[in-house]
Amino acid sequence: MLYTLAVLVVSVAPALAFLVLILALDRREPEPLALVLKVIGIGAVSAIPAATVEKVLEGLPLFSLPGIAGAAAVAFIQVAPVEEACKLAVVLLYAWRKPAFNEENDGIVYAGASAIGFALLENVFYVARLGLGTGAARAFSAIPLHVFTAVLVGLLVGRARFAASRSARNRLVLGALALAWVIHGLYDMLALSGSAIALLLLPLLAGVAAFGVLALKQGRRLSLA
Repeated sequence: MLYTLAVLVVSVAPALAFLVLILALDRREPEPLALVLKVIGIGAVSAIPAATVEKVLEGLPLFSLPGIAGAAAVAFIQVAPVEEACKLAVVLLYAWRKPAFNEENDGIVYAGASAIGFALLENVFYVARLGLGTGAARAFSAIPLHVFTAVLVGLLVGRARFAASRSARNRLVLGALALAWVIHGLYDMLALSGSAIALLLLPLLAGVAAFGVLALKQGRRLSLA
């Protein structure tokens, strides 16, 4: 019982801490909590089709290449585009047309909520299967990556929601997906490389976090404007 409780705490607490941060910076016109929780729930559910597609792709010969080539193939083709597309789809298909989505910073809130839901469910599976040590490691690696990447995506999606033209909106949305794809792909490639280049994970995470914080501040400025 205590171990199960510890697994749940380690799995859930880091993502919820980031949720509190995002909501705290959305103070001018806070989003309806019920809607945010629904986006988190749908984001969690989106991890299931993502995992299904990744499993279907798993058997392709491309992903069994040795060394960095195989790691890059898995990261940039099998995992990153699938997961980032699923998280973004939650925002575009569910939150986009909600009346509460009425300012640019709301893109950060809803993209962040979708990523947090996705990361929550993913983290529960990882920690249940691999133990508390994995959860502790992911609290400082995969969880921040999911959330800060979503913040960068959300800022672009928020701008797209109020873009002056359809072409501008499409460019911003595709740019958001491409940015998330590259960041997530780089992270997974380094993590799967099994070589010394995995040390580059630290500056990558630091850079994504730094730009994520800047995006949070920019979103807040837009909200207050």
